[in-house]
Amino acid sequence: MAAAVGNNVDWCSAVCRAHGVPVTMGNGIWRTGTTPPRFYPDAMTLRPGLTSSALVEGLGDRPACAVKDSWASLDLRAAGFVPLFTASWIRRVPDDAAGTALAWTRVDGRPGAAVREDAAELPGLLRPGLFSETAVRILLARDGATVVGGAILFRSASVVGLSNVFTTPEGRDAVWGDLPAVAQAMDPGVPVVGDEHGTDLDHAVAAGFQAIGQVRVWRRGGEDR
Repeated sequence: MAAAVGNNVDWCSAVCRAHGVPVTMGNGIWRTGTTPPRFYPDAMTLRPGLTSSALVEGLGDRPACAVKDSWASLDLRAAGFVPLFTASWIRRVPDDAAGTALAWTRVDGRPGAAVREDAAELPGLLRPGLFSETAVRILLARDGATVVGGAILFRSASVVGLSNVFTTPEGRDAVWGDLPAVAQAMDPGVPVVGDEHGTDLDHAVAAGFQAIGQVRVWRRGGEDR
C-alpha cells in the first residue's frame, strides 16, 4: 500500500508543478503552499500513525480546502472537516493481459489535451508542464472516431499509477477491460496501482484489481474542493 500512496503523492506533486503550486514534504505530511488545482488535496498523510492536528496544521485560513488521509484512520470533524468520500487503494499484479478492444492513443500536446479535457469535463487540468514529465502518459480511448474514455498512467520507482479514468456509459466496460493491457504494454512487468470508489471500484475489481486498503478525503468549505 505504501507504494500506491507514494505514487499518488508523486502524481499530485507533478500536477501542482504544472500549475505553479509549490509543495513541501515533512514530518509525514505532503502539503501545498497555495490552493491546489481543482480536485487535488491541500495536504495528505505520507505514513500511518499521525494525528489529526498534524494533517490540518499549516492550512491557515483557506476558506475551502481538502485533505487526504491516506490510511483512513483520522477523524477531522473537530477541525471543521466533513468526510467527502472513502475510496480503496487498488493494485493489479502483472500478467499476460489480453489485447485491447479500443484504439488507445497518447496525448502529447495541447490540442489532444483539450479533446481529453472536454470529454472528461475537466477543463484546464492538463497544463503544458505535464507533457514534459517523462513519467506521465495521458491517454484517450476511441471506438472508431468516438472518444469513449481515457486515463492517466504515472510511472514511479516500482509501480505505475492509474488515475483520472473517465468513460462514457457505453464505453465503461471496454475501457476498464482494456486498461490492464494498456498499462502492461507501456510498462511490462510493473504492478499498477490507484484509488477508486463507487462503481469505478467495482469495474476495477472486475478488471482484476485488488482492494488493498482505504483512503479518505475530507473537505472544509466549498463544493468543488
